[in-house]
Amino acid sequence: MTGVLHVQTRAYPTLHERLPAVLPATVPVPGRPDLEPRLDDMCSLAYGIAPVVAIDLAPLPRPVDPDERWTVVDRRLRALWSGAVLVSYAIRHERDLEALDPLQLADLDAEVNRELRRQDGDDLRAVLEALSASAVILGVDWPGRPVPEDEHDDRAALPDPREVRYNCHLVGDRMAWDRDLRIHTPADLAGRVTCRPLLPYTFAWTMDGRDDVDAVLDRLEGADVAVAQRSVLAAAGNDALRLLEHLADTPADGLGANRYRRYLDRIRACYHRLDTYRYDSSQEDRGIYLAAREEMDLDGIHDRTESLLQRVGESLGAAVAEQSKVLDDRLNRVAAVLTVAASGSFFFDTISFWRGAQITGPGARQVIVASVWTMVLFGLAGLLLWRRGASGRPPRD
Repeated sequence: MTGVLHVQTRAYPTLHERLPAVLPATVPVPGRPDLEPRLDDMCSLAYGIAPVVAIDLAPLPRPVDPDERWTVVDRRLRALWSGAVLVSYAIRHERDLEALDPLQLADLDAEVNRELRRQDGDDLRAVLEALSASAVILGVDWPGRPVPEDEHDDRAALPDPREVRYNCHLVGDRMAWDRDLRIHTPADLAGRVTCRPLLPYTFAWTMDGRDDVDAVLDRLEGADVAVAQRSVLAAAGNDALRLLEHLADTPADGLGANRYRRYLDRIRACYHRLDTYRYDSSQEDRGIYLAAREEMDLDGIHDRTESLLQRVGESLGAAVAEQSKVLDDRLNRVAAVLTVAASGSFFFDTISFWRGAQITGPGARQVIVASVWTMVLFGLAGLLLWRRGASGRPPRD
């Protein structure tokens, strides 16, 4: 095997609110071995402490390459303090990765990622559900749930695979690759560890890849926090499109506007809490984080997502206004019918008052007949008003 360590870090936008102060000793995963979480801190934060829940996924079945060209040597899960869960794979390859150019590396990385997702999709789904059920991550709001559908509909109980984003890291004792010409970073990010963006979401690191995997993952934190933010934006954009399609095809009833507003608040809170990394991290890690944001165009994606969410908010507001108008029309029709009935009753009382003592005399029959016909006419008028309002025809001038 070569000395290059291929690390893939996958970000799941779980949109959790916080991590607990005390962890359970074990996390039971149905049909799989129990996992042992531990509470740790992000080593790259110099000005603030942010907890991380770290879990070694070694007890779970390890993905294997059908053609035996690569081997997964380690697999870790890290739940950040807000918004995302990171799953990292450390992979060794039989072939010499230093002989490949950045585009060939990207193709190889995509091939490996597809195989890993195919093999471990069910396991990771069960692990994320177990973390939520065991209160290891608190206040979870899975993306896909804000669409105003049945509250008991769990078709999208976990993040959509399209919302998951990941980084590719190539760790070796020397910088063996030149960056792609489309990457405009002028130079390496000099420091104790040299990082060079080769492609968006693809980074080359000069450090000893034979060190403990935890130490390697600590050095990758800046770039991985950026991809975690990217996954949160992907979740927001995907759900916004889903809601727009729902608004286009469904009547205004049952929109759940307050529910969607709370979901948007959670999206923004998670994104901006992760964004504090730029202020709390050390200078070197901050430089890596900012370079990763620039190469994946995170700020541009953020602006486009905000524009999309604003459009969704406008459509949702218009739909809610339409729903309120329909309700007001119904209330107006009810009030009109009640007014007609009250007018008929008043007319009957007036005739009775005018006839006075004659109500039991020879004129009683005429009074009763006239009153009955009056009530019938008022009732027919009220019914016509109701049907006209319910038919949706525009009123005449």
